[in-house]
Amino acid sequence: MQSFSQNLKKTSIINRFLFPAPHSSYTWSSFEGELLAIVGRTGNIVPCTVMPGMCARQTKPEEAFTFDNPSTHIVIYCHANGEDVGLLNEAGHWLCDTLGVHVMLPEYPGYGVAPGVPNEVSINENIRACYDFAVHGLNWDPLKVLLFGRSIGTGPAIQLASELPVGGLILVSPYSSIKELVSQHVGLLSAFLMVEMADIFPSDQRIKQVKCPTLIVHGATDLVIDCAQAKKLYLNSGGEPKRLVVLDGVGHHGIDLHFAVVHEFARIFQDDFEPRYLNIDGFLADPAVQGDTVASPVPVFDCRSMNWSRPTLVRGSTPFLRTPPAGSLAAHASYVAPPP
Repeated sequence: MQSFSQNLKKTSIINRFLFPAPHSSYTWSSFEGELLAIVGRTGNIVPCTVMPGMCARQTKPEEAFTFDNPSTHIVIYCHANGEDVGLLNEAGHWLCDTLGVHVMLPEYPGYGVAPGVPNEVSINENIRACYDFAVHGLNWDPLKVLLFGRSIGTGPAIQLASELPVGGLILVSPYSSIKELVSQHVGLLSAFLMVEMADIFPSDQRIKQVKCPTLIVHGATDLVIDCAQAKKLYLNSGGEPKRLVVLDGVGHHGIDLHFAVVHEFARIFQDDFEPRYLNIDGFLADPAVQGDTVASPVPVFDCRSMNWSRPTLVRGSTPFLRTPPAGSLAAHASYVAPPP
């Protein structure tokens, strides 16, 4: 049974302003070889692009960096509220190249081709499905998974980092809470009336439970989210090590914010893990891990049964959940997804 608080988060009027989803910039036939579908634990279908990366290695100080090794980390990128996965495709590849990481871009409900309505609960479910996919679908070490949130995406990134084992947390232009963000623009009383009961994304409280390495980057002249909110998160954070970078003359947007992440990345996050290729085809070729409860034009990983499914529909079609066949694991009413 859903809690009263969760229902308030789903129905709050503030959601209309927090999540102004743009017209979809892509379809289920876009980004062939990168776009796949993840089915979350609640049956939520999550479009997600997966971008393999190569990491830089320098065998001798006097030699140039080379990119002959696969990356050690997966970055799950939680995007801002005015963009979708399609608009971020080029940016995702830029992160692959500059950070030397694998990148996963999960979509929010109601954005792009993702079904559903965006709110704190549904967005957290989609990001959690992406994490489940990395850990259980790709068998990735949780300590090699980094959560990267920008703007509105810092809320779900902090939420998951406070609940699950991860290797690090990156926050760009974060807010301390939606109530504080709204009060910055419309006043404290209006913010109290709109979001006090729902308590949407209370990041300043959740970040106290974060124990992983944490990097926070904010622009000093940000007029959308005041820099004081990033400073509050830094002070409250339980992350170790943790670092706050404030950029003079930089606002809410701009490539300088991400360049700062690149500059600080190696100082904060461990890179002493074994490199590993991100090979989706290897899982799709294994009949032992195949499921048949999802029909889709792209590869699918189902977090409920922990099974993969090959494409079964014409490209561009919309994925849908089939009735689980009799005798399958997912068909049992008592079935509960394994814990992380």
